[in-house]
Amino acid sequence: MGDAHLWQILQHPRQADFYSQTSCDIWCHHCCHPFEGPPIGMPIVYNERKEKMVLRGVYCSIRCCLGANQETSDTRSLVRPMWLRHMAKKVYGIPLKRRIPPAPPRRCLKAFGGCLTIEQFRGSEDQDIVMQTPPLLQMIPEEESILERLKHHQVTPAIKKKAPPSRKKPGLASSSYTIKRNDAATETKLRHARLAKLGINVAE
Repeated sequence: MGDAHLWQILQHPRQADFYSQTSCDIWCHHCCHPFEGPPIGMPIVYNERKEKMVLRGVYCSIRCCLGANQETSDTRSLVRPMWLRHMAKKVYGIPLKRRIPPAPPRRCLKAFGGCLTIEQFRGSEDQDIVMQTPPLLQMIPEEESILERLKHHQVTPAIKKKAPPSRKKPGLASSSYTIKRNDAATETKLRHARLAKLGINVAE
């Protein structure tokens, strides 16, 4: 195991010797199956200057460590794969150029409703396993949906109907009137006729 003791710094001194043993009875925390060989811990703290790591958990391989790391959401989940690759080279002699894919999710195992045996699960290093999940509905805002339809389909603009001509009564300012005046004799006759209707006789 090389310089394994340099990487195994835990709170309790007896725990520091745990990862130095050649086998253990604890099942892998990712695939949840027994395994043969030394236990591997998940690095949670790394002191680059002292080249010391704090390990946690029990895993059967670096792949299961990587697979378990993908299911975590802590702040170190992005840098932890680099720590694991460094540990794999320094402790276990695995070249950095060697591809180490993460183990599939444990849901792929038959014990958890999947289709893989533990042998297939651990031997899938050269296979890409894709988990298929039920499709999800994509909620698109209405305005974006309208823009997409306008983009892919030619929309014929609606033809506006012409408004009927205005029938407003002409105003005095815009109208001209011709006033016809009667002559004096006609005016006199009309006045006498109106007075006669009132019972007033006017002598001529």
